[in-house]
Amino acid sequence: MCIVSEDTYGYAFFNELLKGLKERYNINDLALHNLGRSYNTYRGSHYDKLNKITKALCASNDCDIIIVTKDADGSNINDVRGEIMHYIPNDCNKVKVLVFDYEIEDWIVYNILGRLSPKPSKYLMEHFQYDKSQLPKYAKDILNNIKSLCELESFRTFLRYLCIENIVCRQDK
Repeated sequence: MCIVSEDTYGYAFFNELLKGLKERYNINDLALHNLGRSYNTYRGSHYDKLNKITKALCASNDCDIIIVTKDADGSNINDVRGEIMHYIPNDCNKVKVLVFDYEIEDWIVYNILGRLSPKPSKYLMEHFQYDKSQLPKYAKDILNNIKSLCELESFRTFLRYLCIENIVCRQDK
């Protein structure tokens, strides 16, 4: 599996999250391929770069699934997904788009508050002196309360893409 994140620290966050899921639920076949810094991130609205990255990944055998992440920042999730899909090669069926309601930090703030916040990164900055570089360390924190995240559609979609939604959201662990 490959993840192409809008966030610079997104790859490291998902890598930590997957390590924790593998360990906690004894799932051996979860592996995240490191594409290198220039391929792990496409930054905001740099869709030409996203197109080049997904085109290269679709042509390679490195990834059986390619998850592209995008912050909706409160916009309609389906519109955002459609916008991203416009830049994905039509002949590539390996790409799945994961859209956060607001930001990747949705999962962290939901874990803390039990609800979403319109600007989760700002909430974390104001209450926890959060810096984007800290994103990967929060993966371990959300694993401690993972059942609550099953209430979020974005998290369930992520697990569905990994084919582990039923394991994580329905297993008592």
